[in-house]
Amino acid sequence: MRLYGSRILRNNIRKLQDQRTETRDALLYDIDHENHFCRVKIQGTSTLVVAWFPENWEQTPVWLKPGNAVKINHTGGIHGRIELIGHGSLIPSPVAGDPGDPPTTYTDGILTGLTIAVCTNGEAIVIMAGTFQIAGTIYTVPAIGMSGYPSYETPAYVNRDNVAAVFDVDPGGAYRYDSFFVSTNLIIDKVNGACTTPPVFPTVPADHLLVGWLFRTASNTVTQSNVNKYYSVSRISQIEVTLTDDELTWAETTSDIIVVMKDQYGALLSQTSPGWHVQVSIISGNGTLSRGDVSLVTTIDDYTTSSSITFTYTRGGTVDDHTPIIQVTLLGYGFSRVETIVLFDVSGIPM
Repeated sequence: MRLYGSRILRNNIRKLQDQRTETRDALLYDIDHENHFCRVKIQGTSTLVVAWFPENWEQTPVWLKPGNAVKINHTGGIHGRIELIGHGSLIPSPVAGDPGDPPTTYTDGILTGLTIAVCTNGEAIVIMAGTFQIAGTIYTVPAIGMSGYPSYETPAYVNRDNVAAVFDVDPGGAYRYDSFFVSTNLIIDKVNGACTTPPVFPTVPADHLLVGWLFRTASNTVTQSNVNKYYSVSRISQIEVTLTDDELTWAETTSDIIVVMKDQYGALLSQTSPGWHVQVSIISGNGTLSRGDVSLVTTIDDYTTSSSITFTYTRGGTVDDHTPIIQVTLLGYGFSRVETIVLFDVSGIPM
């Protein structure tokens, strides 16, 4: 005789799980970009619900704006946590059942177009034609085309006949938001923010709407990744290694190894005590590595609170010299670079 009770119980539990709704549509109410969460309203209640969105977003999706329908997900693993996962398919009413004829409300925002594209050489940006709404009135920004800008090369996806505005890119500055506003008179203006850390958006003028912005660093070069990008706290992103001489003749004996730490924006990055821990090793060939009064044969390491540190390679100066391959590692962060210093003998032949 077999007992099927446990199997029936498992099947019933599975059916209940399948019927459970893990995602739902919600109405986006407001956004806190700094803390990476927003507040939404779901069907059947006017209570504001906190929903988190990914912290690694550097560009804001076009659908992430107040008044839009969004999709939220009740995640597992953290009790009560709700996350924003995409745009929704309908805007729920804040009451249960048929709400009847709700009062008319107007949400200022971009309806179509008005997207920003960076020219391929980074010298200018273009803004496409489109429509927007302010105080319930819909405005249409017409296209002017790019016949007056024949030298500006745009990405292949840009319809040059549908361009509404063209702006030259100003020199960089750490850090600021170069913002673009459209007014009810259908003119698109650019206002550069002040260089601060963190940067602050310029104030939106009356009867204007924010179209988008360029996030600016000290670099004068911009790409599409600068469009609608938010500032994030500086963090170590790369190390650069420079050799004062990557080829040593028989008469030349030393070459400095300069290691520079940079953040995600390419800016120099210092560190509080004890500082960056940098290690330099000869992984092939021979010679001596040194820093100050410390001289070792194959490996040397030291700390610095500055954004750079310098080591010195010295060749042996004998017929047994072999070209060294040198590895530089920022310990604790996993960043590593490999450089080669070519040694020549007295006849000018590589060793």
